[in-house]
Amino acid sequence: MGVSCKSCGHDNRLGASYCGNCAQPLTGGVKCPQCAAPNPSRQNFCNSCGSSLSGGKRTPLGLIGRPFANAEWPGRRDASPRAGVPDDVSREQARFAHSGNLTLATIAVAVTGAILAVTRLWDLGFTPADFVPREEAFILVARQIQFEGWIGLSHGLLDGAFTGYAYVLSFWMALVGDELGTARMLSGIASLASVGVMYFLIGTLFNRRVAFFATALMAVGVWPLTYARLALPMSLLLLIEITALYILFRALHTESDETSRRRLLALSGILVGLSLYFDFVALVFTAATLCLWLRYYVSGRYDPRVLGERFAAFALPALIVSMPFWAVAATDVMLRDDVKDLLITETPRYLESDGVMGELRTVTGNIVNTGRALVWSTSADEFGRGGGRIVDPLTGLLVLVGLLVCVRRWREDSFGALLVLFIIVAVGVGLTQREGMFARLIIAAPIAFAIAGFAADWLLSWAKGRVPGAWIVAIVALLWGGVTLFNLTAYYGHPIGEVSAMWIGSVVENLSPQNAIAMNAP
Repeated sequence: MGVSCKSCGHDNRLGASYCGNCAQPLTGGVKCPQCAAPNPSRQNFCNSCGSSLSGGKRTPLGLIGRPFANAEWPGRRDASPRAGVPDDVSREQARFAHSGNLTLATIAVAVTGAILAVTRLWDLGFTPADFVPREEAFILVARQIQFEGWIGLSHGLLDGAFTGYAYVLSFWMALVGDELGTARMLSGIASLASVGVMYFLIGTLFNRRVAFFATALMAVGVWPLTYARLALPMSLLLLIEITALYILFRALHTESDETSRRRLLALSGILVGLSLYFDFVALVFTAATLCLWLRYYVSGRYDPRVLGERFAAFALPALIVSMPFWAVAATDVMLRDDVKDLLITETPRYLESDGVMGELRTVTGNIVNTGRALVWSTSADEFGRGGGRIVDPLTGLLVLVGLLVCVRRWREDSFGALLVLFIIVAVGVGLTQREGMFARLIIAAPIAFAIAGFAADWLLSWAKGRVPGAWIVAIVALLWGGVTLFNLTAYYGHPIGEVSAMWIGSVVENLSPQNAIAMNAP
């Protein structure tokens, strides 16, 4: 006689740890105090509702789908009646605290949304003032597509980039025109959408307060803003990446029937396959998602057979969609040479290295500098095309703090997933040349801002009870205002609209570090 699953009634073999039908644990499980769903004994959070399995306290995943004001904003008071306080007074205080927190949240969202919309869509035709060479190449290819139709998946003008973005841009220009501002608007809209999807992605991994902090930092960040105002594939690639990750985590981290779960996985796989047609760096993103699946397997929290079926639902659509990409990559010698030229192994510094150890030091140093660029500033000598910050100092500090927390809590699904993605992207991009590295690192944007958003929430949770609530609100507002001012000044402070040569990496003397970010754009 087998073991009957309490969740679905399926009869499993003796000794089975997980149900072969619904993948729920059969033995050694822990019952969730919130929803009574069974979970593995070593799990910290409920797979069904996200509640803590060590007590009755609601945890981040359980906040998904709840009103924005339900997040524990600083200064929020307990709404339950207190001893010695009349019920009507307690309810009035709770109502007042709830109203105040809701007002603060509304103001914060409105201000962030206004900054996001203005910086992404305003004055696109004049800042920068002219097409940068990379933009012009995509525009020319898009116009050729309009006249000739299908031209293949590669083009000599694009220097190793695929024509996927050119096809999308061609369709966009046929709708709105091919003026400078309208052509760039596609990137602006894609950047707006990516910030919106980012909110739901981080909400799936953590909670809505972490999601707000992460998206607020991303909304004012000079890094995604730079590419939101250029007719280049980076913003659209970022949107595809964030959407693919959101659908993937939703399929794996939320409770649903297996049919719906596999549909979500298939859709995520399709998006990963499509990303390969936009830029070479999508290969790094694809490798990161595969390592993410490997991490789920190594963790042992899922039945291997069920996890294998879910991986097949994800990987098979991705492989089918990307087959033309692999076919072109295998047959187009010129394209392969262009892509090969991007690798660090083709740089003079690597070729002149002394022996295997010298080559290893060159590669390792480039990887370390790539990871450091996601946290702190870089110098002109390290990146060859000007220095500057890829993130502002406060966001960089938050990323560093968040990474330390991720390392400490790497066994938990959300933290482990972010850590794997961060490491694989840093290593993958670190294997390429320094020139243009900031553009390739754009696939690390959601990871970096997610880690920074969690760190901000973690620090606020630590400060709660130690610092008065009003002080916390004031400090948060002051710091966020400083971050916004720093990033917008970095972008608009230099006349980049008049000196478009900055955008192609020309050397500008006496350039302040915060403005030098523009030199790394294309």
